[in-house]
Amino acid sequence: MFSSKLACLKVKPNRLGLGQIVVALLPSLILAWACSRLPQEQFRLGVALTAGLFVVSIGCLSQRQWTVSQNVMFAIVLYAGGYGILRWVSPEPFDSVTHFLLAFLLVGMVLILIVHEVVGTKEGRKARFLAEEFCQRIHWPADEKIREMPEVKEFRHSLHEDPTVALQLAHHPSPRVKLAALSALELWPRWRTHQAQVLIELLPHLTEPVLKGAALLALASVRKEHQIACLVPYLCDRSLEVRQRAHFAILSEVNTRWPLIREGVRNALFDPLFARDGYLPWSGLLPQAALDDLINWSAETGPGSHRALKTILRHCQKAIQEEGTPEAIERVTRIMSDPKAPAALRVEVGQVLRDANEFSPELAAKFIGQTTPTALRLMAAGVLLGVREDPRAIEVLRDVARQPNRELALAAAELIQRCLGVDMGLPMGEALPDVKSRHAAEVARRVLAWASGEVAAVESVS
Repeated sequence: MFSSKLACLKVKPNRLGLGQIVVALLPSLILAWACSRLPQEQFRLGVALTAGLFVVSIGCLSQRQWTVSQNVMFAIVLYAGGYGILRWVSPEPFDSVTHFLLAFLLVGMVLILIVHEVVGTKEGRKARFLAEEFCQRIHWPADEKIREMPEVKEFRHSLHEDPTVALQLAHHPSPRVKLAALSALELWPRWRTHQAQVLIELLPHLTEPVLKGAALLALASVRKEHQIACLVPYLCDRSLEVRQRAHFAILSEVNTRWPLIREGVRNALFDPLFARDGYLPWSGLLPQAALDDLINWSAETGPGSHRALKTILRHCQKAIQEEGTPEAIERVTRIMSDPKAPAALRVEVGQVLRDANEFSPELAAKFIGQTTPTALRLMAAGVLLGVREDPRAIEVLRDVARQPNRELALAAAELIQRCLGVDMGLPMGEALPDVKSRHAAEVARRVLAWASGEVAAVESVS
């Protein structure tokens, strides 16, 4: 599925380099050494202020989602803070060492700013050079391979937090050049308002689905409500590719966006034209508000109910497989326990838990009562009988056997034969017969006879 291919595209935190750590901690280290030379009356104050600056430095290093510009700004603040603290706690007149340390901190601020400007200018020149190469390029790979081109990845890196060159390139008449520019902006982490608006206004003029999809992925991180509202209509686009990318882009921050997008998501789910689209194509876990809505939608009629159910089941599978914590299992169990949830959903969630070996006998004992959906009672009975012969589970089998439902009768027959050793006429190790077959009718008759006490002798199954 599309969402699994894009799972690796989430914005990853910046890795800390040794140089970043040294630059951030150097003012604190300088102050610590300077404090060791202070008289007793200034020593305590100097140590306290140095400790505060060190804590701020660690805080800055922990903000791994910050842009380079933000990191540079706070580095300058750290050096300015170190300069101010050193001037305050050092007794006047300053000796030569203090003068040297103050000068070092000032020069450090200037050097950081110069390096940032030089690197930014260099990257800007490189971005324009690569953009010119794209415009002059004649031979291009297939559309799906353009985003993997080394030149496109290099172009993204050279943009250096400023997508202006790529936005200009996105208006190029060549579709392949546009795709290269939009692919370089894929999941762009931070947009200025006017920059995002340029791409939003370009969207209606993109005719090829691959271009629309690339533009939608580029806009995945927009924050303004009116910008998010501009993306929602593409959930119902005629192209499956565009719909998938629109869902991925809009649901990428579903925790904060759900109140804004829920109506658009519902309209897309219940549109009969998209009945075959399956579950919502998003690789993450859904917030509780979204789950509550999906549970309610799964109880309605129409194609959207089945799609909502499949989305909930996928959420449960991911919660168990990726988290696997007792808290995650408890969240899934609450869906199965919810009496307001549709019976079909509760049964399907039970099967997810059973397939993951998380349907314990202790849990099964809670679901064999009369108020539980029959299929779920039967599942719970199977779990209990898998441990030992439980009178409560056997009574559930008798209740199910008396119901005029051949499918449930076959499921009960399989449990009776496997767990209780009573021959129900089912072949060992094979699939259950078709519910409309004569064989199924005969098995159902045997199950009813067993439930009525007409089977006197218990035949062991060899």
